[in-house]
Formats: sequence, C-alpha cells, structure tokens
Amino acid sequence: VSFDAAGNVVVVGRRCALSSEGYATDCVGYVSLLAAADGATIWDRDFGTAVASLVDVVAAEDGMVYAVGSIVGTIVVDSVTVSSVGDGATDAMLLVLDATNGVASWAATASGSSSASSSLVEVVGDAVYMNCLRGCSTIASTASTVTVAKESLLNGGVGGGGVAKFDTMTG
Repeated sequence: VSFDAAGNVVVVGRRCALSSEGYATDCVGYVSLLAAADGATIWDRDFGTAVASLVDVVAAEDGMVYAVGSIVGTIVVDSVTVSSVGDGATDAMLLVLDATNGVASWAATASGSSSASSSLVEVVGDAVYMNCLRGCSTIASTASTVTVAKESLLNGGVGGGGVAKFDTMTG
C-alpha cells in the first residue's frame, strides 16, 4: 500500500477466481488507485495470469507508480511488453505506471537460474531500487534510453539476492 500526493491509496496484489472445489484459480496481478475521500476506484489494472503476484508499491513524487513482484511468461501492458527470460519458474519484475491513469511507462525484470521475485521497491530522488530474491544475475529494462539503469545487482548471482538500481525517468 502507498499513498499519492493527494492522499489516494495505491494497492497491489493478486486476484483469483474460486474453482468449484474451492481452490484459487486464474490468478492475476493487479494495481488499483482508490480515492482518498471514499475509497472509490479511480483506476484498476489487471495484468493477466503471467503476473504471478505484485507485492509492493510506491506512489512517487514524480507522478509514477512503481510496483514489484514476479512474472512467468509474457504480458503486454499498453505499449510495454514484459517477458520472463530466466531459467527459473519466475523472474522478478518492476512495472512503472502513470499515477493519473494507470498507463504503463516502462518495466524491468531480473532473472537467473532459479525462480526469482521482488518484494521491495523504493524511490529515492531520481533512482528506483528493486530488490531481487533467489538467484538474480541478469537485469533488463524496456526503456529505450538507459542512463543509470542496469547499473548493478549487488551481491547477486545464483542462489543470492541483490538490488537493482534504475533511473526513474528512463528505466
């Protein structure tokens, strides 16, 4: 959960249908912006079953929403295509959306030889940091211009975790 400058609430998570046997099925990752005054939905985005989960979010002062989680497969969000490319079952994912309308701006993934995921995102000044759990050794960004992006995965590698740093404006 995060709050934008107007006090609206940004939430992330996973929505699932319920099978006739009572099991979760067809789960999708989502991001929603809810009005501060009454909790009404301002915008809501589902990202399909390829997004295994979205678990942390920051509504930053730059007017963007930064959400992290895990992805398996490929999703197309507006004009941004995000694919898992690692050898594991999942890749860590960072998805960046415009806070006013939920339109995707850019995305990044971190992958390796085992299932990877991300559980924390933080924006500090002009940089966004995404943690990567379990075996992250390769990062990629959909942004066409990369400045600080792909700078490092600190303490990364097979079986390890790390932190990826990206430029907030370009990915």
